[in-house]
Amino acid sequence: MSSLGSGGGDGEFGRLVRDSRRQFDRSPVVSGFRKWWRNSVARAVGSFLVGLVAKVVRAIAARPEFSASLNFALLTLGIGGSIFSETLKQSVLSVTGSAAQLGTLEARASVVFWGLCLLLMCAYVLKERNDTKERRALLSAVARAPNHIVWEDFAQIFGEVSTLLREPVDTSLSTQEQLAVQVDRLQATLSSIARLARTFAGAANNLDYTASVFLIGRPAEVDDTVLDAIAFLSDGTDKSKLSGVLWIPRELWVNDRGMLARPVDGDGDGAGDGDGVAIALPVPHSEYKDMKRRMYRLALPGAPSTFHNGLLAVHKDTHRIVEEECGDFRAEVQEELREYFIDTGIRSFLSIRIGDKSDPVGILNVESNGPSVIGESAMYFKTFQALLLPILELLRQEVALYAHLQVASANSTASAAGQSAAANGAVGGQETAIDRGAATVKVGDREQVHPRQVAVGLAPDESGSGS
Repeated sequence: MSSLGSGGGDGEFGRLVRDSRRQFDRSPVVSGFRKWWRNSVARAVGSFLVGLVAKVVRAIAARPEFSASLNFALLTLGIGGSIFSETLKQSVLSVTGSAAQLGTLEARASVVFWGLCLLLMCAYVLKERNDTKERRALLSAVARAPNHIVWEDFAQIFGEVSTLLREPVDTSLSTQEQLAVQVDRLQATLSSIARLARTFAGAANNLDYTASVFLIGRPAEVDDTVLDAIAFLSDGTDKSKLSGVLWIPRELWVNDRGMLARPVDGDGDGAGDGDGVAIALPVPHSEYKDMKRRMYRLALPGAPSTFHNGLLAVHKDTHRIVEEECGDFRAEVQEELREYFIDTGIRSFLSIRIGDKSDPVGILNVESNGPSVIGESAMYFKTFQALLLPILELLRQEVALYAHLQVASANSTASAAGQSAAANGAVGGQETAIDRGAATVKVGDREQVHPRQVAVGLAPDESGSGS
């Protein structure tokens, strides 16, 4: 009796459990969750499969033999359709009629034929879509400039620069005469670069474009006029502790019309005589104090930072450069930077290194008194850099030769002064020997390092850490 009661109890309990489970399964929350889960899984699997198939089809369509195979298949189907046109017509009628007969051979052949046609048409549409994307990407790359006329002008500008710089300097000339020729060549090249930047940006006629070259040297090796011209240093800074100095000779700062740019110190009307230093900038031992996190900036934005990182630096608006990039500098340096850009009228500029990391010979600057020196969009910057690369390769040798001749000219002047003193019984005469490919300039029995060798010694550290 107890077992029956117990069994009945177990049966009653089991029935209650089953009823509760059915009620739970039928509840709106549970049924809704299950429906959502099934739909989510189905969508995820479907999306994955569609993406996988599309990826495979795109990979196949990208192969060069795909177009030929597709055209051959379409041609084969066209020929087959022409030969068996009546058979296909009758089979289509048998398939699409009210009493469709798919069991016949003709009906099956018709289904296969039109199925292949549909499949190949889809493949053709996919191929045309990929080709259209490639054409658009190519047109976008070609048109990646604010002013499309630059593609016509670049060929002419590069041709002029290449012809000018590939012509060797007459070595029979004196050092002073060779230096004068080299200055003319560099001025013409810089003027062409400024003109290229103007054309690239499609700048208005009332805007000025200039180009300049920073030379590179160590504080212990450069002239006192260069050290005296160093700007944007905090009071009490020991210039001899700097890693290097960048400076622009006034004769290497010209506008797109081939005229010397306005001197920085404002002592002229822009014509100038080309003598002296326009501006000099300090080069610290590293770009940032903490290079890993790029914190606590040490190098000024522009040429000093570009010297360290080798990247094209484009600053679209100097009205904001102090607030956005110079917050780590002292207040007096920030104020000096603001005054500099106001006095010179430079509103935007770019900097790019001449030479590679192991052998930098200078920094090229392009400036404008309007915002966005080469356009607003960042996608333009790489395009302009690509246009500059062949010119920079030619400019590299010319800047190194200019620095070489500049040192040789200075030493020739010193040698002439020594000969004059020797005539008065002070010192013996000295002869200057210039080797255009060497790293030194010999004056009498002593050698002076020329700036290219100094630049090699200044090559940025691979790790970016200070020395």
